Amino acid sequence: MQKRLIDTLEDVIAAERLAAEWRRTYGADAERHCDSLIEARSWKEPDGEQLRPEQLRDVRRALRWV
Repeated sequence: MQKRLIDTLEDVIAAERLAAEWRRTYGADAERHCDSLIEARSWKEPDGEQLRPEQLRDVRRALRWV
């Protein structure tokens, strides 16, 4: 249970960091950029270093706060 909680917190921190980076890079278009990545992703075949769809959704939610 503790490992799951720690993993979840680490995922949240990573999403907030990426959201902050995208906010600096894309400004007001950060949400649109994230939405386009969510739409373009292959939901069935996540590969290597690409973000999984749930990670992209976490970043999208974090963009509201950064």
